[in-house]
Amino acid sequence: MSELFNILQSVRTSEQKMVLATIIDVEGSAYRKEGTMMLVFEDNLQIGLLSGGCLENDILLRAAEVFKDQQSRTLFYDMKSDDDTSWGLNNGCNGKITISLEYVDAKLKKHLELLDKYINQGVPVLHIKKLSHSNSVLSSIFIPAHHPQFGDLNHDELISVSSTIFENNINHKLFKKDLNRYFVQVFHPKPRLIIFGAGPDVRPLAEIAVKTGFYTVVTDWRPDYCTPMHFPTAHEVILEGPSKLLKSHPLTSKDSVIIMTHHFQKDQEILQSLIQENLTYLGVLGPRKRTQQLLNKEKIPEHLYSPIGLAIGAKGPDEIAISIIADVIKTYREKGCELDLWNIFSGRSKPKNGLS
Repeated sequence: MSELFNILQSVRTSEQKMVLATIIDVEGSAYRKEGTMMLVFEDNLQIGLLSGGCLENDILLRAAEVFKDQQSRTLFYDMKSDDDTSWGLNNGCNGKITISLEYVDAKLKKHLELLDKYINQGVPVLHIKKLSHSNSVLSSIFIPAHHPQFGDLNHDELISVSSTIFENNINHKLFKKDLNRYFVQVFHPKPRLIIFGAGPDVRPLAEIAVKTGFYTVVTDWRPDYCTPMHFPTAHEVILEGPSKLLKSHPLTSKDSVIIMTHHFQKDQEILQSLIQENLTYLGVLGPRKRTQQLLNKEKIPEHLYSPIGLAIGAKGPDEIAISIIADVIKTYREKGCELDLWNIFSGRSKPKNGLS
């Protein structure tokens, strides 16, 4: 999840020439899927991966051509072929991959900077690219949920194409309409993870959460624990009690919450405040017996993750942190990303004639 945000930050801050590479189609199996992006700089520095490393060197060579003529183009790799001159040589993949290369000119840079602004404000953005028959980019448009769109796709064409997208819930996919080709992707904001507790075992958890792309909030009422010095990468470190935090940070169904204060009364207070909330993930550290005590010996509901984390036999704070984040990511993939596009971008019933 974190690659997109690193790419957009680099677009915003770098003065180098850049090429944006995006996987737009996959047939069969591949290391990465449609919508995966990589940014290539003129000095060959790259951010992100489009494969397990078997394609990147060739992509860098092709990007050099884009830097010269500043024209978008498409690369096609057949990972199935047994031909020694192909890309099928012992790479462990068995698919066909189509990759779009776009020169980041002033217009695209501005659009990517706006994209960065919106998703950092928590706004999902729908992106539609119109492609030529050779899959080079002809025009595109960015549609932030409930905000003005920006780009150069024809308005009448947008109405027609968006109708197809919403009716079929097309996400990260190459498709055809009226003899034209389009690629659609949705950029989601960082999912928010709130950790109640700031003890030493929370530090690796917060660090891994940030690295894997979560907007990470650490909160605790104890000043010796809850300090930015202990959580230098966390997006927010908030010194206050649970009830105040919940008032200042209203929760949504896209949020994940982990309770690990190691203080029975505080854990109980937090859990009782959250048990009825509709969250992507709610987990509490400790054995199920303790969780049942936190719930006054009531049955542990299915939506409450206890014990927290995937069962990998974790030992020590670092391994436990990995198991917890793995569990949150797994649940996020199952719940948070499987959203109806029209619900994201409107919240009303689906339109009859595209975007309204």
